[in-house]
Amino acid sequence: YALITVAAGLNSDIAKGAVIIGMNMKGEEVRGTAYDDYAKDITVLKMTYNTSEDQATWVMCRVGGLQVDDQVTTGCLNSSEKIKIGGVDYDFVYDYLTDNNNGRTLQKFSTSVDAKMISCNPGCPFADAQMFVDYYGRSDYADDWVLSAFDNKETDFTLGNADFSQLTLVGRTEAIKKGTAYMNVFMYVIREFEDAVIDCRTECDLDVCNDAPVHAWDEGVAFYTGSEEGEIGDNKSADGYFLHQLADKRCANFNTCDENGLAQVNSELFKLFNQGQQQLLANECGAAKATLKEITPLMYVPLIQGTIRYAYKVEQGALEKERAEGTVFAASILPRIHNVNATHAATIYDNMKIGASATTSFAAVKTAFEATYDEMGIDCAWVGGLADTSDPTKYVEGGKPCKASKGLFDDDDFADSDDSKGSKLGYLAAALGSIVVAFSIL
Repeated sequence: YALITVAAGLNSDIAKGAVIIGMNMKGEEVRGTAYDDYAKDITVLKMTYNTSEDQATWVMCRVGGLQVDDQVTTGCLNSSEKIKIGGVDYDFVYDYLTDNNNGRTLQKFSTSVDAKMISCNPGCPFADAQMFVDYYGRSDYADDWVLSAFDNKETDFTLGNADFSQLTLVGRTEAIKKGTAYMNVFMYVIREFEDAVIDCRTECDLDVCNDAPVHAWDEGVAFYTGSEEGEIGDNKSADGYFLHQLADKRCANFNTCDENGLAQVNSELFKLFNQGQQQLLANECGAAKATLKEITPLMYVPLIQGTIRYAYKVEQGALEKERAEGTVFAASILPRIHNVNATHAATIYDNMKIGASATTSFAAVKTAFEATYDEMGIDCAWVGGLADTSDPTKYVEGGKPCKASKGLFDDDDFADSDDSKGSKLGYLAAALGSIVVAFSIL
């Protein structure tokens, strides 16, 4: 949005969404809408820039917290021209480098947890968010994690603390990057789906009734995917930073990819994403809620895989970068495990926390996770077994999958041998649409 000052003040009330028209530096028209309701005589207001569905040019004014080389200013308002608000021309003042900001940021995904997931009404608290707040003792746990890593200090949690003063910049960088993606973003994805289900209405005009819930649902899919996956998310260039890319990376480590090298978890999730969207459009609110209950367990799978993988690496003598990666993967899943069994969560934490590398036990971490799968609604086959990097046809010692019950992937898709991984996992087709979402961290 652009933060603009109209020196003379508005000559009438302006409603949220009112059309605002200005010019850019090239003399081309720039359109937007009022960010909020603004009363007559107000002098400072926000304009939300209009966006397009073209991922390359979705908005041509991107400044916010971006580095200079990443900024795009060709579509920013030019304050030397008048601006039309509600059909009236005004002179205005703003600095295009400091007054074009992000209304939604990755940081706010965490700082808004209490307002949007715990204390809101109706529907709150959301179950997954409450688990994390109960465990960490604060709603902005992800923000505290990231800022503590930046500040080289210990987190202020009830459980699961991390003392980043024990790490160099190498380890803290991993905590910041992965904490942002797998702690801040993860919970907000679930929040968007929860919000969509809560706002769903069963008795209304199919053409317009559930537009807002569908929009929220689509935002959840966008935040899960990120803007760097491309239009089809085929993983060919290994782009992407969010949960979709994480699942594609981990499937190669655990033999849970489909025949195209994509995570079967992603394939199944996108089937469910599409299913939930159609249910909302059809006013099938109860069915959409049931679909969400299938989505959330699958979303935890790559986080489990990440923790198990790095537990093995740490036990084998990994350096600081990989030790820190293991710590943040554990932090992203520990509250969910603790909700099932506090002892198993403590085992994982004690083996994966900062400073635990000398005593980390891969077997203990893997066993603790597996003991919680049934109650979490997770099938062993979803997680798979940890492959030996020197011979991908075999598992690492102690890394084979636990016994799978019939679920998302059939037991028959897995080889019975402890040594052979097999390659018969069924193909789950899914279309990854063009997702447009861009943020910068405050």
